[in-house]
Amino acid sequence: MSITLQKRVLVTQAKLQLTRRSLAEQVSEALVDLILDTGLQEGDALPSTADLSERFGVSRTVIREALAALAGRGVLTRSQGRESVVATPGAEDLMRLLQFRVHRDDVELADIIDVRTALEETAARRAAENATDEDIVVIREHLDTLANVKSDAAYHRADIALHRAIAVASGNPLVVMILDSLVDFLRQLRVTATKKRQARGESLEPVFEQHRAIVEAIAAHDGDAAVAAMRDHLATASAELD
Repeated sequence: MSITLQKRVLVTQAKLQLTRRSLAEQVSEALVDLILDTGLQEGDALPSTADLSERFGVSRTVIREALAALAGRGVLTRSQGRESVVATPGAEDLMRLLQFRVHRDDVELADIIDVRTALEETAARRAAENATDEDIVVIREHLDTLANVKSDAAYHRADIALHRAIAVASGNPLVVMILDSLVDFLRQLRVTATKKRQARGESLEPVFEQHRAIVEAIAAHDGDAAVAAMRDHLATASAELD
């Protein structure tokens, strides 16, 4: 085969691959619509590859590529010998996507802090407005745990758990999901801030008191005070990173 003919073959193959990829992307979106329109729930099986191929008028190869794409997004789970099963993307799926975008797009530390501040202040206000008695009991339990930890690692776990409990009490599941997806980034910020305080010989007691102020404002159902306390706390944490 001549070099010219080889190039033509390669170009043709590339075009076919592009067309197939485009079809797979279209089918992926159509499959999402199918899941939503038919009310399929987590654990429900999709129709077979053959049935989907006939339904959408594309090859089984395109269907398989579309299913693989959705599995990569956490929308489906697949195992050998079984049809694709509907799944619910969780914080880990979002976290992987965020980590990829943060590193690829060179997101600045200040950008992450801005997002955290917006989310945490919203969570504090909504928790003050919406928290049930049971929510407040859980939040106070996490505050007690934070007061009694014996190691840095346990302190950071308790800190994360307390902030998450506040987000849960806000009643906004999207706030919880996004904060969960940011947890690895925020853990590193917490570790860095704590090490800087310890290097200066300062205790964590003032930071604990800031957490207490947030909790008391939420327990009093005072949204303005909860936001102010959260803002003060996050400003202190951010200052440690400069």
